[in-house]
Amino acid sequence: MQEPKRDNTLDNVAGYVANRVQRVIARMQVRGFDPIVFEGKRSSQRQRWLYGQGRSKLQCMKAGISPAYSRPGSIVTKTLDSKHIPGKAVDIISKSRLWSNPAFFAALKQEAAKENLHTLGFEQCHLEWRG
Repeated sequence: MQEPKRDNTLDNVAGYVANRVQRVIARMQVRGFDPIVFEGKRSSQRQRWLYGQGRSKLQCMKAGISPAYSRPGSIVTKTLDSKHIPGKAVDIISKSRLWSNPAFFAALKQEAAKENLHTLGFEQCHLEWRG
């Protein structure tokens, strides 16, 4: 199964979320970091594809998705009901260091909180609106 396209823009994210994320990105840049949008709004098909990574065919079937989504690798998501699907979540990473910059993610969490965006402990790049 081919990977569904990843949307790495804020174009399809809910406007009130995109505005908050833009302010977070601007403040991160002022702090000397190089944030980029890794993923914004996500299709249900892409969410199923991500969910299938690291899960067996049986695990996929038990979750109610086709066993065709099963594939090897590390589990990257715990849910089929991501805030990315309605455009209420965005993943932000460092352009130069990707996911390997603890100082970047500590700053991202601080700046996101100023906009009432929440991070996830197991996925530091993830910012979501819970309102």
